[in-house]
Amino acid sequence: MTEATMTPDSLHRFLTPSAPTLHPSTDRCVVSVTRTDDACDEYVGQLWEVPLAAGSTPRRLTRGHRDTAPTFSPDGRLLAFLRADKGGKPQLHLLDARGGEPVRVTDAPLGAGAPRWSPDSHQIAYVARVPETGRYGSDEDVSADAEPPRLVTGLRYLEDGVGYHRDRRNHVFVFEIPDLTADPRSLPEPTTGSQVTDGDWDDTSVTWSPDGARLAFVSARHDGRDADLRSDAWTCAPDGSDLVRATDTSLAVEQVAWSLDGGRLWLLASDVGASGTEFVGRNTGLYAVPVDPPSVPVRHTEPDVDLGEEGSHLTVTGDGVLVQRRTRGAVELLRVGERDTVLLTTGLSLGMSGTDLADLYFARWPI
Repeated sequence: MTEATMTPDSLHRFLTPSAPTLHPSTDRCVVSVTRTDDACDEYVGQLWEVPLAAGSTPRRLTRGHRDTAPTFSPDGRLLAFLRADKGGKPQLHLLDARGGEPVRVTDAPLGAGAPRWSPDSHQIAYVARVPETGRYGSDEDVSADAEPPRLVTGLRYLEDGVGYHRDRRNHVFVFEIPDLTADPRSLPEPTTGSQVTDGDWDDTSVTWSPDGARLAFVSARHDGRDADLRSDAWTCAPDGSDLVRATDTSLAVEQVAWSLDGGRLWLLASDVGASGTEFVGRNTGLYAVPVDPPSVPVRHTEPDVDLGEEGSHLTVTGDGVLVQRRTRGAVELLRVGERDTVLLTTGLSLGMSGTDLADLYFARWPI
């Protein structure tokens, strides 16, 4: 057996599929497959439709420069995803689930975040950075080298991969889905939609309640947020009114998801200690908290269970919450129920041969 040899030219063969979005009919799913491209020195990617019948072959669904974050609407009519043109910012696009030409629906100055459908499929919530006036292209008359200087008065003002962020905070937006069956000439121009949150803090991880009456998101709005790692889960109406803090500012909340009955929130969060700054050896765990605020979150995984793998997310089902545990170089799927935790898959061993790794990572997609 010939061992695979890694060279610099091998990098473009590493293909990264996204989490799949399953069509409500359960007969197919869609994934984004990204890779590096030497010619344009960027990551590129397209959407692929994967039929779930045995022996079926994936087919390319889109041909954009970088198409990511696909998600079907709950009624199965539309597919929402992010498309970034070469050198451009990602914007939300909608595609008829039966196929056709994608329609761009957002015009966020610094790009839009992943789409989150309302349960009735009539709205999408997303997170986007909002630049201060005169910065980051918000004013056509002000070039990057002519932006005003920054006065830094806090400890947390830079972020890896983002740079300065205090003057471009993440906030929640909601927009109504246009009628894609109408005459293309009558479709509305791309827009940011309605801005739901604002303020000198970041709002992330937005999600809809099961009845569509409220949004939940993560934000650090407490005094001292510049000097600690704590954050809270918050809820509000889709127009931003009736803002409620659901947690007690004791944890670093990373993600939030609603229970199926809408009575509580599931959290991916870390215990950062009494000082709010203790992160060494602190594993991300699964917590739950009643929606009625503010309450002390209850941990549902043991302290030695680590759910902090990059890309981990919550999937709430009728039998429990699906989470991803990282352990000894592997990632395993767990279902955490009210009374027990079930291991659904075992992780991939690091003791693979070069040929096995090549088969795993050099996927046989006809890119």
